[in-house]
Amino acid sequence: MHTYFNVDTEKYDLTPPTTYEELKNVIQVLNQNKVVPFAFGAKNAWSIALFAEIITNRIGGNEPYDNVFNGTGTWEDPAFIRTGEILQELADMKAFSDGFLGLSYDEALAQFMNGQAGMFVMGSWVMGSLGSDESEIKDVVRVAPFPTFADGKGDPNTWLGQPDRSLVISKDADNVDDLIAFVKGFSTDDLQSQIAEKTGNLTVTKTKLDPEKVLPLGVELSNLMESMTQMVIFYDVGLGAAIGDEYNNTIVSILAGESPASAFAKLQKYTEQNR
Repeated sequence: MHTYFNVDTEKYDLTPPTTYEELKNVIQVLNQNKVVPFAFGAKNAWSIALFAEIITNRIGGNEPYDNVFNGTGTWEDPAFIRTGEILQELADMKAFSDGFLGLSYDEALAQFMNGQAGMFVMGSWVMGSLGSDESEIKDVVRVAPFPTFADGKGDPNTWLGQPDRSLVISKDADNVDDLIAFVKGFSTDDLQSQIAEKTGNLTVTKTKLDPEKVLPLGVELSNLMESMTQMVIFYDVGLGAAIGDEYNNTIVSILAGESPASAFAKLQKYTEQNR
C-alpha cells in the first residue's frame, strides 16, 4: 500500500508526510484551502479496510495480526483499538470526502483523478488508471510510504499487499521441462521490463526500467521497492472471506461512529465462532 500524493507542493508549501503529526498538518492546510485531504469511499468496505490495516502495522508491527491469525491473540489488542481511534480522529478532522460512508471505490478514485482530493491510499493496481492517457494527473502525481506513528513498532519499509498472480504446474503434466522453462521466463529481466511497460505493474526482479517507456510513477514505485523489507498480506485475504469480510465491515462501523473497543470485541466473538 502506498500514499499517492497529488498536491501543488509549491502553492501549499507541503511535502508528502512521513509522520502522523506531519499528516495532520497536511490535512489542516488542505482543508483550509478547500481541498479534500483523502479520496476515501467506504461503500466498498475493502477499500478503506486496507487503510486501517497499514495504520495497525505502523503502530503494532506484525504481531497484532499474526496473533489473531495464529489464535494466540485477539482483536482487542491495543493496536487495533488505537487504529479505530485514529480513524475516528481523522474523520473528525474532515480528512475524508464528504459523505464518504456512501462513496464507492470508483467514485473516490475519480475524485482523486479529478484533482478534488490531495491524497489516496491504495495499491499499485491503481497506477494503470492514474497513468492512463485520459488521466489529468499522470505527470504530477507522486507516491510515498504511509506515515509512521510516535512509539510505533512497525517497520516503515513493510508493505501491505499481495502478489497478483501465481504460476503453477500440474502434477499430471507431460511436458514438465517445457513448462518449467515457460514459468522461469516470467522472471527474466526482459519480460519483467515488458510487463512494466505495457501494464504499469511492479516487477518481481530488480531489472532497471527505462524511464522513457514506463510511467514515472512506476519508476518511483520500483525505486521504493529497493528498500522494502517484507510484505504483509491483506487481512481479508489471509483470514478468508468470512472473518475477512467481517473485519472490513467492522472498520466501516467504527467510521460510522461505533466505539472501537465495542466493535473489535464483537469481531473477536465472531472470529471465535467462525474460525
